[in-house]
Amino acid sequence: MRSFNKSHVAENIKKEHLQLTFYTKFLPFVFSVGLFMVFIVAYLSIKGLKDDFDNSVPEPLNELSLLNDFQSQYMLETIDILQHNKKNISPYTISFYQWKLYKNFAQSLTEQKGIFNFLRQIYQATFLTKRHQRIIDYQAKKQDLIAEVEHTITLEVTDIMKTNEATLYEHARKVNRLSADIINTQVAIRMLEKEITDFFHNAIIGLLCAMTLLVFCIVVCIDIIVIGFIRRLNQYLKEQFDNATADLRNLNAHLQNEIAKNVEDIRKKDIAMYAQSKLAAMGEMLQNIAHQWRNPLNALSLVIQDIQRKFNKNTLTQEALDKHTKTALTLADNMSNTIENFYNFFRLEKKFEYFDIKEAINEAIIIHEPLFNALHIQIHIEYDEQNNYRIFGNKHALIQIVLVLLGNVKNIFSERKIKNPHCFISMKAQDSVLSLHVYDNGGGIQEDIIDKIFDLYFTTKDISTGIGLYMAKEMLTKYLQGNIKAKNITFNCDGEYCQGALFVLELQLSNANEDENPYE
Repeated sequence: MRSFNKSHVAENIKKEHLQLTFYTKFLPFVFSVGLFMVFIVAYLSIKGLKDDFDNSVPEPLNELSLLNDFQSQYMLETIDILQHNKKNISPYTISFYQWKLYKNFAQSLTEQKGIFNFLRQIYQATFLTKRHQRIIDYQAKKQDLIAEVEHTITLEVTDIMKTNEATLYEHARKVNRLSADIINTQVAIRMLEKEITDFFHNAIIGLLCAMTLLVFCIVVCIDIIVIGFIRRLNQYLKEQFDNATADLRNLNAHLQNEIAKNVEDIRKKDIAMYAQSKLAAMGEMLQNIAHQWRNPLNALSLVIQDIQRKFNKNTLTQEALDKHTKTALTLADNMSNTIENFYNFFRLEKKFEYFDIKEAINEAIIIHEPLFNALHIQIHIEYDEQNNYRIFGNKHALIQIVLVLLGNVKNIFSERKIKNPHCFISMKAQDSVLSLHVYDNGGGIQEDIIDKIFDLYFTTKDISTGIGLYMAKEMLTKYLQGNIKAKNITFNCDGEYCQGALFVLELQLSNANEDENPYE
């Protein structure tokens, strides 16, 4: 199922994500429109600059108007001088003022600068050399005429005032002629500048068109190269993706095989651990069997010896023989029951049933009781025998779990040589959860290892498998759907405060119909 999903995703990626999109194919058109818009904006900008230059004609007209006003005013004032007494009139006061206005205004026009004028100057000096030279000549001629007018109206006028009327009239005509020459020169300059501006505008438009076309060609070439590269990259990525998909499929199949193999190995190891756990427990059981059989064997030996003694003395009667035979059979039957109990303990079947937890605990205690008595370990049962604590699960699994805990208690007391050893087993029900407590006064568990005691192969003994508590937790989870935890406690034992380890088994009490299986 997982492989199918990956393959389905791979097909979707191939079809949707590894192809050229509409926007990629539309790239040349987008560039073309962008360049066209740049061209339009540039053209409008240059056109605006040209219009600004053309609209600046009123300024030259103002210059000519000021010069014309000076020319007219000078002639009027000359006529006034000729008609009136020369000594009582201030000569050419208004004309001189208008001449200064003209000079200042002409000077300001000469000093005007701008990027458009700068480019136009470079263009006309480079490509329109004849017109540029004519403008320079006209400007030089204009400056000479202005200087001559300045000399005429400032230096010569004093001498002219002392001469006759004909000479004064001739002076006015000279100023009028010079002013007319300045006007004609200025008009010629403006005409040449207008021609240069038109040439410059046309050149700029042509250059803009050529550059736009060149850039457009470059962009189209770049688009072709980029699209070709994208297609090759797309093909390369598609091949890489196909290879990676194939590798992932192979890896997925390999991992599934490895997982199946590892699961099988783990299952075999679990079986081996269960067997090893039973073998380890078998040693404990053999010790218990030896303790269980020691007294019956001694009693049976005494019965046989008594029969033989009475037979040798000819005092063996039928009644005595029947009595000794009955006693021997009773002892043998007890020994057989002991074997049956241990056989049932080692036969852990996957049988789930409702059972009373007190019965399972009592059977476990009976098995361990001989060894506990030999070590003077006292077992205290702290629950009400009248209460019915029934759970659903595997009864023999719970017996093994309790035996593991009791075995650890026995080992702790033996290793640490605890005086007055006590082991306590108590139960407490709350709602539908039954808590089974097994604790002792053996000193507790070291704090640095208490979180590791349920780990596989963890042990603090030199000779130990380290699987007892691990198997107890596994059986509790698998066969009883329960949980186990451990902690250190301090409690009152025989009037003294004792420290020990507390193991808490949490089990689910049975509230359902016992004809039903709650795990199904």
